[in-house]
Amino acid sequence: MSFVFFYGPSNTSSAEYLLDMSTIDQAPVAPTADTQAVWYVWTKIVKSAAREQIPTVKQAFLPPSVRIYAPYYSQAPDGRWELPRSMFCSEANLVLAAYAISGKPLTKEQFKNDMREMMEIQQESFGTYFSVPMHDLKAVYDTMYPKIGSSRILEQPTLNDIKQQLAKGSLVIVPTAGRLLDNPFFYGNGPRFHTILIVWYDDRYFYVNEVGMTGWENYRYTHDTVMYAMHDFVAQGDITQWEKLVMVIDR
Repeated sequence: MSFVFFYGPSNTSSAEYLLDMSTIDQAPVAPTADTQAVWYVWTKIVKSAAREQIPTVKQAFLPPSVRIYAPYYSQAPDGRWELPRSMFCSEANLVLAAYAISGKPLTKEQFKNDMREMMEIQQESFGTYFSVPMHDLKAVYDTMYPKIGSSRILEQPTLNDIKQQLAKGSLVIVPTAGRLLDNPFFYGNGPRFHTILIVWYDDRYFYVNEVGMTGWENYRYTHDTVMYAMHDFVAQGDITQWEKLVMVIDR
C-alpha cells in the first residue's frame, strides 16, 4: 500500500466531492491546515490488489466562507462623480486590490494619485481611459504594479473556481454588464459596464468593495447575480452576449 496526498482543487476528470465543516471529520485522516492558504491536506491509503490499483476518489475541502481584507474608497472618494471619476470603477478596483496584496496602508490621496496615473497609462496605451477589456486592464495592472503580486485572466470560471481563488488568498475582479447586477442604489438603470472586486464569500453571497457607490464596503451580491452579470467589456454590440472571464491577482 502507499500514501497519496491530495491538496487543493481536484482533477475534474476524476471522481470528486467537496467537504464542508460538518463533514470534515469524514476525511480519511484529520486534516492539517496549510500555512499558505486555507486548503487542507490529508492522506488516503491506496491498496493494490491483483496488481491493479484501486481507483482513488480525489477530495478537496472548500471553506464555507473566506474573507480577505482590502482597503476601501469609492471611485469618487471626494464625492464628485463627474468625469473622469464616474468612469473609474476598474482603476479603483485595481488600486484597492494592489494595496490589499501588498499589505501597505492606502491613503485617500495615494488612491487618487494611483487612479490618475492609471488613466494616463490607458490614454497612452489605448487612446482612452474609458472602459477597456480585462486583458487591457491586466496590462495596466502589470505596468502600474510590476512588483505587487501577479495578475492573470481566468476564462469561463465556475462558481467554485472563483471561490478557490479567494481560498488561496487571491483577489478576483469581475467584469459585468452593470445593469444585470440589478443594484437598486445605482443611478438610473446602472452602468453599461462595471467591475467589482470580490473580497469575501459565503454559502450564498459574494461580498464586494462596491466602488460605484459611496460607503458600500462589503456590499453583497448573490452568487447567481454575479455569475449571470459577468461579461467582459465590448465597445459596441450587446455586452450581455460577451465572454465570461475574471481577473485574478495572486500574492
